[in-house]
Amino acid sequence: MISVIIPCFNYGHLIGQTIESVCNQSFRDLELIIIDDGSTDNTEQVVRPYIQKDSRIQYYKYPNGGLGTSRNRGLSKIKGSFVQFLDADDLLESRKFEEQIRLFSENPETDVVYGSIRYFTTRPYDEADRKFTYWGKNEEWMPKVSGYGKSFLAQVLKGNFSHLSSTLFRRSVVDKVGLFENEISAVADYHFLLKCVIMNAYFQYHDTPHTYSLVRWHPDNMSKDPSYMRKEEVKMRELIMPLLTDAEARENNATAIKGLTLMVDKSWKTVFLSGGPFDFLKKALVFLGLEKLFRRIFYRLRS
Repeated sequence: MISVIIPCFNYGHLIGQTIESVCNQSFRDLELIIIDDGSTDNTEQVVRPYIQKDSRIQYYKYPNGGLGTSRNRGLSKIKGSFVQFLDADDLLESRKFEEQIRLFSENPETDVVYGSIRYFTTRPYDEADRKFTYWGKNEEWMPKVSGYGKSFLAQVLKGNFSHLSSTLFRRSVVDKVGLFENEISAVADYHFLLKCVIMNAYFQYHDTPHTYSLVRWHPDNMSKDPSYMRKEEVKMRELIMPLLTDAEARENNATAIKGLTLMVDKSWKTVFLSGGPFDFLKKALVFLGLEKLFRRIFYRLRS
């Protein structure tokens, strides 16, 4: 059985679509746990009819505690052997669970299966309204890494490598990783995934039509505030640093912290880090094998 956890705060106008995308999965052995984080809108009124129609749905309402707390409350209720986290405004294509359970069955060493995502604004099933990303060039941003976590830890510390909703976890891995950090709710998903990598979980990536996670892009997205997201990521990376023993991983994490801090502080170095007219210089340094040395010197310079 798959346990699906949906935290929700004032998404009554969207959660119905999210519930339907789960209940309409071709894989039927699942439970859907909705954690209402103190909503003040019509969330409960929207959810109740679904509960009456489908015994697989559970609904719990708590005082507001934050996204991380809601996910943790959901984890305390699960009975399944696999775990899916899903935001209340996002959707899943109908064959996601079927395909990912098949991959688990065929590869017993696998702890985490994840696939591709598509972003949309209003029409999730219209190819014309789907994008790989809404920031920068519209192209796939996932590095699509597979294997044991330690083999690609240094690489994924350079930037987020998956989306939590695209991922299906084996229950045993979730139990080992532990709870979500509520104090870094905006990037707690990246933190959770990194902890899976650090504990050397086996990841398997796939790109299969009709299995995508569909992520809604709208004005309430936390990720639309870059400064806030960077501050949260700095805190997250500082939390993760004591868990890193590999020298390259520690260096990549430290470099990311410095770069994010410069962007938040709007230092002159931000201009260099962001590319633009200096991009040719950075490419030349990479070609000459001098990038790491230059970065060490660069970060010691005063802003």
